Amino acid sequence: MNRLRVRWVVLFVAGLCLVLAAGAGVVIWQIASSQAEQLDAPGGLYEDPVWAADGFVYFLRQSQYSEGDTNEVWRTRAGGHAERVTLAGAACPGERLTALHARNDGRLGLLRGCADRAALIALDPATGSSEAVMDLAGVPADQLSLVHQVVWPAAATSAPIVASSRYQCAGLGELTTSGVRIGAPVAVDGRSWALAGSYTRPPRDCTDLGAAGFPVPYADGFLFMAAPTTLGRPAGDRDGEAWNVYQRAGADGAVVGRGGGYRRPWDMARTPSCSVVISAARDGKDGLYLDRLGGQAPQRLAAAQFRDVAVAPDGSAAVAVEERDNADDLRIVQLPKAPATGC
Repeated sequence: MNRLRVRWVVLFVAGLCLVLAAGAGVVIWQIASSQAEQLDAPGGLYEDPVWAADGFVYFLRQSQYSEGDTNEVWRTRAGGHAERVTLAGAACPGERLTALHARNDGRLGLLRGCADRAALIALDPATGSSEAVMDLAGVPADQLSLVHQVVWPAAATSAPIVASSRYQCAGLGELTTSGVRIGAPVAVDGRSWALAGSYTRPPRDCTDLGAAGFPVPYADGFLFMAAPTTLGRPAGDRDGEAWNVYQRAGADGAVVGRGGGYRRPWDMARTPSCSVVISAARDGKDGLYLDRLGGQAPQRLAAAQFRDVAVAPDGSAAVAVEERDNADDLRIVQLPKAPATGC
């Protein structure tokens, strides 16, 4: 979970801060009118929240005092206590659990790395039982180390879409048992490049590759974000570039612009009404934004430095990791009511 330790410069907006007593645990806050409901969660660094159909928010946790990248799976919900989800069976030597995600069959997914093998696994949170659904032993180690996000398209036969680092050399592509498939260059706002980014070569050499990432399932393909103006810029000179939202019909389909104007994005999640919730900065203001992708100005839902985000199955709220100085918070922010449209 090294990427949790890479911090953007934080500028918090006054008015939403809550002072925690020294040593207190991390809490989740639900913003509903003027009241906040405190939900239980342990202290630490968080990533990859998934709001499942059973009402629990699942997430990966790493202690802020731990060495290396050892992650734990936890879950919490309103009115209850947080609990660790233990995978059935013995842990493999050198086990690392990363890239927690929602699968298209209702189960949770994880990238499980071991000393001698790696696989995508499907996890039944009710029992802790898991099964390997894709053997990744044939994926080059340098590509596998860059798999930070996994998305399963709606079509059951489709290969998962993976995103690499969320930083300057971000890229995305289809994951296969032999590696990340590098697709043909596509036109994005008049500029043409392969979206695979750092999957094509070591991440420090991406001057001629634009940055793209944050895929989410959408219709018969997926949405993603990209920054076309990063083309031709070295990795260290990309922080201020604008990121836009695009739609692609399948892994090899045409790319269509759907909105934009974001800076330093961290994640994007789709709602049942086909809007998206984006953690990013816009017009100089960090926050959580609702983008309806229809020409309307995005709505700022909350003001803070957010990272990973997920949406409730019924679209009533979003949960996001808020970056703090020594640990993370999780916040649940209510979303405007909107009918589900089946995208």
